[in-house]
Amino acid sequence: AADGTRKYLLALEDGVTVESVLIPEGTRRTLCFSTQAGCAVGCLFCATGQGGFRRQLTAGEITGQLLAVEAESGETVGNAVAMGQGEPLLNREQVFRALALLHEPKLFGLGARRLTLSTVGVIPGIRELTALKLPYKLAVSLHAARQEVRDRLIPAAQRYPLSDLREVLREYADTTRNRITFEYLLLAGVNDREADLDALVRFGTGLPVFINLIPWNQVAGLSFHSPAEREVQRFASRLAERGFEAAVRKEKGAEIEAACGQLTQQKFND
Repeated sequence: AADGTRKYLLALEDGVTVESVLIPEGTRRTLCFSTQAGCAVGCLFCATGQGGFRRQLTAGEITGQLLAVEAESGETVGNAVAMGQGEPLLNREQVFRALALLHEPKLFGLGARRLTLSTVGVIPGIRELTALKLPYKLAVSLHAARQEVRDRLIPAAQRYPLSDLREVLREYADTTRNRITFEYLLLAGVNDREADLDALVRFGTGLPVFINLIPWNQVAGLSFHSPAEREVQRFASRLAERGFEAAVRKEKGAEIEAACGQLTQQKFND
């Protein structure tokens, strides 16, 4: 992409493919890696979710993405985020193994604060993460704090009610003393209204959170729209007024379908 973002389509031993994205930010390089081939969560706004689920990735296939990208790019990855294809906590045994390998000083040597695990809120997985006291950063793809809106946007999350999710996140924060990131994708007229902001404030109150606001990236065939920039900034300002630290994510690689929610395992036609 023009901003230096690179998307990689990687073939695995059985011919199944996954995508990884190398994101530049100054001198830092972040790898967004996949934990499943496809995704079974089925988020309505996400190209990956619309494509369905193929299979779980092994720990070797997860860490192999970093090896392959570093070898091809000649760049050293300093941060790695499990935010590519798949729901990491639906493949947690292999994902936890992969994160341990990435963290191991004698192998990849990435610091725990440079490794982020993202989830739509798989409660058993968060409980296991808490019990094991794993040190990695946790990001929750919340996207809505009103139950009826979240149920519609993230069908598979219906089994994890927001009240239960909030309780398990409180336990996680109390046990690990880690701050949690809320990923909140803004969809015009869907989850960006005052009632949505009020619900988000109520859900986050009492939790150590940082809120990452993400304007929606265009996905072919889907009818959602991103709010106008002024509305995105207004949402961020209103959160700040309510005492929350929030920022609008600067998306990279959208023109090559490498931004959040755009990974489809399809060869990109240059």
